[in-house]
Amino acid sequence: MQKATTYIRLHRKPSANLLGLPGWWSRVKEKGATLKEGWSFLSTGLDVQRAMVDMEKRQERGDLGEDEMKKLEMELSGTLLLVAWKGSKFELSAVLRQVVDLGASLSLSLPPPRRVLQLEPLADARSRSQRCPRSRPR
Repeated sequence: MQKATTYIRLHRKPSANLLGLPGWWSRVKEKGATLKEGWSFLSTGLDVQRAMVDMEKRQERGDLGEDEMKKLEMELSGTLLLVAWKGSKFELSAVLRQVVDLGASLSLSLPPPRRVLQLEPLADARSRSQRCPRSRPR
C-alpha cells in the first residue's frame, strides 16, 4: 500500500528521490508493519489458548467459584473478539494491499501527472483504513 504513497511523494518533488532510497525504505517499513501486525495477531491467539487451558485446569481442580468463572468467561470472550478483530483487520490489509498494488501496476501506461491523480484515492483509502480504531468496551 505504500507503493501509491511513495509514488505520489516522489513524483510531486523529483529531487526527493536520491538513488531510489525512499522507495526502498518505504517497502521495508511496509514489510515491517505487516510482520508486526501478524505477530500481534498470533500472540493474541496464543494468549487465548493459554487462558482456555488455564481455565480448564482450574475447573478440574475446583478452584473456581461461580463469580470467578463468570469473570474469566467474560475476559475470554473479550479476548476472542479481539482475535476476531485483528484477524479481520489483517485480512482486510492484505486485500487492500493487493488492490493498491494492482492499481499502481495498471497505471504504468498513463503519463505521470495522470498516474498521480489515479493513485491519490488509493493512498487515501489506505490512510483511512489505518485510522480505524478498535472500539472501547462500554
